[in-house]
Amino acid sequence: MLSAEAYALDLSLAPDDATLQYEGSSVTTITGIRDRNITGDYLIGGGNTGGLLYDNVLSSSAASPYPVATANQSNYPGSVASTPYGPSFGSPSGIMRGVGSFKVAGATYDQGYLWDGATALGTTLVPSSQTTDPILFTIAHSNFGNQVVGNYDTAFIEGNSFIYDFVTQTYSSVPLNGTSFDSNNQISDVASNTAYGVYNKVILEKYPLHRSRKAWFEHIKKKPQAHVLVQYLAR
Repeated sequence: MLSAEAYALDLSLAPDDATLQYEGSSVTTITGIRDRNITGDYLIGGGNTGGLLYDNVLSSSAASPYPVATANQSNYPGSVASTPYGPSFGSPSGIMRGVGSFKVAGATYDQGYLWDGATALGTTLVPSSQTTDPILFTIAHSNFGNQVVGNYDTAFIEGNSFIYDFVTQTYSSVPLNGTSFDSNNQISDVASNTAYGVYNKVILEKYPLHRSRKAWFEHIKKKPQAHVLVQYLAR
C-alpha cells in the first residue's frame, strides 16, 4: 500500500540534473517519463506543438521526433499539432508504447492517441462507449502493460477519466474509490476526475470537489492544493 503523503523535490540533491531544450524552439516542455524514456513537446509556431522523445541519454542533443517525424514537425501522422504524455518501458522501435494527444487541421479539440512502437501504428482514442454526450477533448496521459488512462470532456462535463484496454480494445471508467492524499477532503461530491498515471495496479487521479471548473480554480487560488486519489485495481 502506498503511503498517502506528498513530498517536495529538492533539486540541490540531484547533482546530475539536466536542462532539456530542443534546439531552434523557444519553448520545450517535458511531459512524461518511464525508465529512461522521456517525452515532451516543443513549439513549432502558430501555437502548435510537435512531439519529442529523449531516449536513454539526458541530453538535449538526444531528442528525436516522436512518435514519427513529419514534414510539418507536428510529429504525428495527419496532424498539425501533437503532444506525447506517457511512455512505457522499451525502445521506441520495439515494445515501447506512447500515449498523448493530437489535433488535425481545422479542428477545435484534441484527440487522444496510443502509439505502438512494435507495429509503428497509432490508435485514436475516443471513449464513446462511456457517454451518450458528444465528446470534445480526449487526452491519454499514461500507459502501463495493456492499460491506458486519460480523460475526456463533453459539452456538459469537463473531466471524465477512462481506462483503455489495449488487448480487448475496450473502454471502462475509473471507479471513484481509493485513498486521497488529503485526509481532510475525502471522496465526496465529485464533479469530475482525471486519470494522470498508471503503474502496475495503481492509478493516480485528481478530482475537484465542486460542480464547475471555474469554482475549482477559485478554490485552489484560496487554498493551493490538489485533491489526489490513488486507485488500487484488481487484476
